[in-house]
Amino acid sequence: MTSTLDATTDPALDGARLWLAALDEAFASRDRSRFEGLFLEESFYRDLGALTWNFRQAAGRDNLIDLILGTIDGINPRDFRVDDSKPTVPALSQEEGGPRVIEVFLAFEVDAGTADGLAYLVEDATAPAGWRAVNLLTRIDGLRDHAPHWPRRDRFDDTHPDVRWSEHRDRESSFTDSDPDVLLVGGGQFGVMMAAHLNRLGVPNVVIDKHERVGDTWRKRYESLLLHQPHGMLYFPFLKFPDSYPEYIPKDKFANWFEAYVEALDINFWTSSEFKGGSYDEASGRWTVRIAQADGSVRELRPRHVVLTTGGSQKPRIPDIAGLPDFAGEVVHSSKFVDGKHYAGKNVLVVGTGTSGHDIALDIHKQGGSSTILQRSPAIVLDIETANLSYAPYNPRDIPVELIDIRFMSGMVYPQLKQNFITQTALGDEIDKELHDKLRAAGMKIGSGPEDTGFFYSYFLTGGGYYLDVGASQRIIDGDIGVIQTDDVETFTATGLRLKNGDEVPLDAVILATGYEPIETAIEEWFGAEVREKVGKVWGFGTDGEINNVWKPTPQDGLWIMLGAVAQARWYTPTTSLLIKAYIENLVPREFLAEGHPSRTPKEQIVEI
Repeated sequence: MTSTLDATTDPALDGARLWLAALDEAFASRDRSRFEGLFLEESFYRDLGALTWNFRQAAGRDNLIDLILGTIDGINPRDFRVDDSKPTVPALSQEEGGPRVIEVFLAFEVDAGTADGLAYLVEDATAPAGWRAVNLLTRIDGLRDHAPHWPRRDRFDDTHPDVRWSEHRDRESSFTDSDPDVLLVGGGQFGVMMAAHLNRLGVPNVVIDKHERVGDTWRKRYESLLLHQPHGMLYFPFLKFPDSYPEYIPKDKFANWFEAYVEALDINFWTSSEFKGGSYDEASGRWTVRIAQADGSVRELRPRHVVLTTGGSQKPRIPDIAGLPDFAGEVVHSSKFVDGKHYAGKNVLVVGTGTSGHDIALDIHKQGGSSTILQRSPAIVLDIETANLSYAPYNPRDIPVELIDIRFMSGMVYPQLKQNFITQTALGDEIDKELHDKLRAAGMKIGSGPEDTGFFYSYFLTGGGYYLDVGASQRIIDGDIGVIQTDDVETFTATGLRLKNGDEVPLDAVILATGYEPIETAIEEWFGAEVREKVGKVWGFGTDGEINNVWKPTPQDGLWIMLGAVAQARWYTPTTSLLIKAYIENLVPREFLAEGHPSRTPKEQIVEI
């Protein structure tokens, strides 16, 4: 295949076009040697549905090419080009004397639809196209013959004569005479964002949530809660926050945003509806699920797909601490904590040094109580401004969030991701050295996570285990909030805590900021032990470096699991919704569903975690 390029005055753009033309030729020829000329030996590839109908990644040129060649025949990628809807090949900063690096937003076609992506190219005079890729991301972004239903151009009274809007919405959301194709279990960020994308694709769906009001998943959290990430990390698709919103959003304001979002985007949302589980019928390809409703009735639905958007198991983890059952005072899990005012004048022990533990201890102190933290393992603590450096591109508001998102996603190939986290953590530890030294002097154990990978890695590994300081650290340093190590504890007593040195710590209450059971426990409760075993581990890094069983197909047909923060919800709900639509429309080639196909998540570990 030959290619003709229009001459430009931009060498970077010409280089990008040359490389994409050569990539197009490599895909057309299926020639391994052509691919070898296009990538550095140490290069990284991540696919979000475009070539694999899955989330897959590969590190190293040989592994990358193996993955591409293993999936190419069922996909037929072609017509690679610069994506003119995005910035045109900006050159990136380079080390003095080093090769130029350019960023290329790209678009291409596949048999099932359209795809986009991002490549980082390094200038290399020895390469056939003059450039080699160090990073490549590909992502499905549209399905052929299944155009999005938005933007809408119709008049409601033309398409629905003699029906009032409110009547139409009541009928549409009730599913009295039909079943939704997709049931979304949980009304948090993943639930409403998934519903919005499915609505855009014309996929009938409904969100169910056990709470009484849309947004209660945030509204019912402790009163002092403000989100610890800056404004730009929290954008929702299709509807951006007004400029009046503060940088760090209070939880009630955030909860009210959910209500506005659901109303604006016509999301079918059932409140006071608790998921009671169900079973999957292989023959019909449908679930039979039960939903307990506010009036005491149990509604049965038969969706094609069930998506768990609960944010986790929602089952509090209660630690086994010596003597705790003997304590006569109040013992409550942090999920039930509402306001520090309740503890004014009381001595309170907060078990746990994550975000909730610190926030609760600080709130109790501010409201006139005496709070002490019981620390069980070293804490990762960063000043919030130091933490913001890890997602610095989101801090200004002049760059479209969609561009920042795809840049972040492209860098999440495990070996590269881990090294970046180690580098960021070393920088953060240096910046926060004085803070850490003072916390250690106050009796707190400070760590940097496994292999010094820091808070962001810890989040993807376990879902928590860190604190971004918004005030509690200084109170610990000043002695206003105490710290006790579990190594120094002998046992709880009826009236408090007995230390190994014989001291007694009087307590009125114990708050367990100890997190939640893994979502696997909820899967077993809802679907049985067989489904839990079939699905396997959820969250944490998997066999190829992708996160285990989230955002992508699980081993259980028709079951999807969505976990993560607001940013991950925004990153991945567009792709997951397209994958679900593709399954509904039978667009996924049968061979891609077979165990052992190169597109499937490997059974054996292929990257060292």
